[in-house]
Amino acid sequence: NISRLMSSLMSALLFGSIYWRIGYAQNTIQDRLGLLQVCCINAAMSALVKTLQVFCKEREIVNRERTRGSYDVLPYFTSKLCAELPISALFPVLFSCVLYPMVRLSGGPKRIATFLGLITLESFTSASYGLLVGSLAPTQEAAVAIGPASFIIFIVFGGLYIAESNVPSWLSWVPRASIIKHAFEGLCVNEFTGIKFEAKRPW
Repeated sequence: NISRLMSSLMSALLFGSIYWRIGYAQNTIQDRLGLLQVCCINAAMSALVKTLQVFCKEREIVNRERTRGSYDVLPYFTSKLCAELPISALFPVLFSCVLYPMVRLSGGPKRIATFLGLITLESFTSASYGLLVGSLAPTQEAAVAIGPASFIIFIVFGGLYIAESNVPSWLSWVPRASIIKHAFEGLCVNEFTGIKFEAKRPW
């Protein structure tokens, strides 16, 4: 938890330094899109990797206890989520609280709360995806290899690198399944709705 806390803090400081007080010039539109995308990727990947590293070690104990009839999968999964949600929420909230004032994204309590909520919800969703991969992979090494590699597909179809209308028909389901895409769209709607940029050229 300490290392993850430091990682969240350092990521926020790094992104905040790169996009420092981004402003509302016309050429900052692309910068905002890039920032929102890296926020999504950072929150998702950190939750995914942490879950893969921890769950695969727990899986042997869980399987042994399930074999003895101590509990079923649903009670274990539910209790694990309830126990980890409070501490897991701390990391994306800390990241957002450090980053937001440094970059000065669109203000207002509602926008800030929405940003916090979306990043936190995406982190929880990525952790659940990590549980899925960890339960299917035969070993911890395989899970750590499969999880991030499969997540790259979600990143590519996350809404910034390729338009959904240009996705080949046989891959049209991937954007709808992408955790990154849904979080990115939510952050874009939250950030861009109603704000005005200073146009350098009228056309």
